[in-house]
Amino acid sequence: VDLEAKTPFFGMSPGDVLNVEPQGGGGYGDPLSRIPQSVAEDLRKQKISEPTAAEIYGVVLTDGAVDVGATEQLRRRMRGDRVSRGVIDDPAPPIPTDATPLYTLGDSFEVVEAAGRKYFRCGGCRAPLGPSTEPWKPHAARIDLRPEEVLPLIKLDPSMAITQHACPSCGISLDVEIRRQGEAPLVDVIIRSEEHTSELQS
Repeated sequence: VDLEAKTPFFGMSPGDVLNVEPQGGGGYGDPLSRIPQSVAEDLRKQKISEPTAAEIYGVVLTDGAVDVGATEQLRRRMRGDRVSRGVIDDPAPPIPTDATPLYTLGDSFEVVEAAGRKYFRCGGCRAPLGPSTEPWKPHAARIDLRPEEVLPLIKLDPSMAITQHACPSCGISLDVEIRRQGEAPLVDVIIRSEEHTSELQS
């Protein structure tokens, strides 16, 4: 018998076995940017399977060793798939070429300044992601994910959705969020240029 998440009360009889499989944390950064040798070490420690190494991390292993060429090729294809699958609700205008980098948010997100205005851009390929005074997600590639694309054992209530936002140019993952079906993307950061502050919204 499969129980729904957070089932409050259920009965058990002598001889019954309760098996609980908690999921791990969401991790940090794009799984396609993880050091391949670290993925191979996870496989050796039986933390992941070989299919997960390829399907989630884009790492090709041969007899437990990283196939560097095949891994690079697979990761390029997977990032390209994100771009082709993604929907860009509002393409961002170009950022002036003389923009000055100010700081990074996370490992794949930059804030730059030009002519007194701040902008978001991809930290990998420098693709524009809009002015810092407005939400950046409408300018990214929005991808609706199936639970098994995130982790093999994840189950999701039908009322919820998993959305990934990726760079519309290079396909690097910038954000993955879980929200109710039909709701607008979460607004996570806005930077008010005149105050040089970050506004985090829940």
